[in-house]
Amino acid sequence: MRAPEKATSVLVVTGGLLNEKETSVWRALRKQRLQWRAAKSAWLDLKIKMVMAESVTLGQVHRLVAGGNTKQAVKNYFKQQENLGTPELTEVVLATLLRAEGLPYETASVDDLFAASAATRAKVDACAAVFLSATLLRDLSEVEPLVKLVKRPWNRVMIGGALAGLLADEWPGMPEVDVLAVGYGEYLVPILARYIKSGFTDLNPALPARVALRRFTKVLYSGVPATKSLDDLVTPDWAASARDYGLRFPMIYYESVRGCPYRC
Repeated sequence: MRAPEKATSVLVVTGGLLNEKETSVWRALRKQRLQWRAAKSAWLDLKIKMVMAESVTLGQVHRLVAGGNTKQAVKNYFKQQENLGTPELTEVVLATLLRAEGLPYETASVDDLFAASAATRAKVDACAAVFLSATLLRDLSEVEPLVKLVKRPWNRVMIGGALAGLLADEWPGMPEVDVLAVGYGEYLVPILARYIKSGFTDLNPALPARVALRRFTKVLYSGVPATKSLDDLVTPDWAASARDYGLRFPMIYYESVRGCPYRC
């Protein structure tokens, strides 16, 4: 595969392998087949996914059969596809940060990657870097198939999100993954933006951020904020994301706390 003349944009990929927005049963099964190949406990994984599939199936039934004793508000919700079109909060935050850094970006969901439309393939081909959010991915068996879908000879794949923090200390990385980004996206994106703009040569962040080298992948730690206040973090620009989609989102996600609510 030949590289495009100028791959400059960042592709932001969010979402989970199985979710309530599924539009194709066959595509969902294909995603699970690829994931099971890499799963060490496929029987347990199947049990978990079957439980998750209950809500997906229920949503499909409600959308197809809006009758019976179903409350009118519920029927109206499932009949309106735009109610399922709100992007993930992670996507909006990353888009807001990339916009502030002056980097062009595109967005795609995990489901978009597996649908493999010409438009999605063009987005992947045109990107210099991929920001893959692992927040809604359960383990490496879900990460690896996605990395294979977005990796090109000319781009760099960078993984962040909650799962990145769990992988950071023990995972040697993958040859296809350039950076595992651990911590606060608000601190990580400016560092990664400088790295991208430098032609992937300048990954020397100032403290409290730091870089650790694993066998295949660099681990970038953001460090932690000086305070617990969320007011010091960038506010997600939902209006700009709505313009990106050419839509008005009837509902949006908000974040009132961050991190584990327990004293782990």
